[in-house]
Amino acid sequence: MPAVTRICAWKYKDCVSVAQRRDMLDRLMKVYTELRDLINYGPNGGKDVSGLGQTHGYDIAYIVEYKSKETTAEFNASPVHLEYAAILTPLLDGMFVYDFVKDEY
Repeated sequence: MPAVTRICAWKYKDCVSVAQRRDMLDRLMKVYTELRDLINYGPNGGKDVSGLGQTHGYDIAYIVEYKSKETTAEFNASPVHLEYAAILTPLLDGMFVYDFVKDEY
């Protein structure tokens, strides 16, 4: 089963404080720690440093590699992930998620 790479990015609503953003990042890391058996590596990410002005307002982006399509689906449906998503979603002004298998075009 081939691995699945996820690219994820989001932008917070203007009203979300720096402390709330930090808290959500800490919670994200806990989600991946708890579900680490489903992934090969990650999440790896951070803020844009390109200087190209092409962020489209996204505040954070990261990548993670799941072991397979099946473990990606298991992650997506897990109560740990769903609980995090329920807390995060109201704070967001936009999100981008793209999952792919390397060299499948």
